[in-house]
Amino acid sequence: MKTMHGTGVSGGIAMGRIAFFNKNKAPLSLTRIEDGEKEVLRFQQAREAASAQLERLYAKALERVGREDAAIFQIHLMLLSDRDYVDSAEAMIRGFDMNAEYAVKLTSDNFANMLARIDDPYMQGRAADIRDVSDRIIRILYGISDRIEAPEEPSIVVADEFVPSETIELGRQDVLGFISENGSSGSHAAILARNMQLPSIIGISELISEKDDGKEAIIDGFTGTVYLEPDEATVRRMKYRMQNVHSVNKLCLLSECQVG
Repeated sequence: MKTMHGTGVSGGIAMGRIAFFNKNKAPLSLTRIEDGEKEVLRFQQAREAASAQLERLYAKALERVGREDAAIFQIHLMLLSDRDYVDSAEAMIRGFDMNAEYAVKLTSDNFANMLARIDDPYMQGRAADIRDVSDRIIRILYGISDRIEAPEEPSIVVADEFVPSETIELGRQDVLGFISENGSSGSHAAILARNMQLPSIIGISELISEKDDGKEAIIDGFTGTVYLEPDEATVRRMKYRMQNVHSVNKLCLLSECQVG
């Protein structure tokens, strides 16, 4: 058994196999373009397509987590129209004869890095929102589908970082919990995980890799602990804790309370 410690950002306990989440990454490269205005139009059309995708995602989130948390995707819609963001990308396209994909990536990096340096968990969490929106635009520009593939069986999914759109889509497909290297307790992804009652741990980096894909694991979102290939004693102990948490949660239906 290997025990790893990170930071729990969504409480709960989950048992299952590890599944590494493969993101739909675009093959990003810098290209010199001949017609800046035509490229700006591509960017504008991609923003419109991203807006339509986010409207559909908002509708899904309404069903899954309710209006208050679904509003996360309305914030993403607002980011798509943020004048500083839009003007920055368009200025790079026009000023440097840069393809729209790369201009969006640079704009995303600039804004996300600025937010990440602010000593405020809420503002740091917005850096992930910027990246999420930007990656959506880039995928559209490259013609990559926005469909998110869930593991073949209910699993604990692992990635460098989860963004809100991935969290809501995976959470609708029987994912058991989340492990990531990066993220913050104030991120919208963490908020969604909490409200979907899916255990989530961040800060796990040095001891888990793709060679662990398919291995059995237990995650404890209360303590931020991951047990990889747990022994029988740990399985029994964590099953007992899971049963107690389940019993308390039923009582919590009658009143507000926290389980830890």
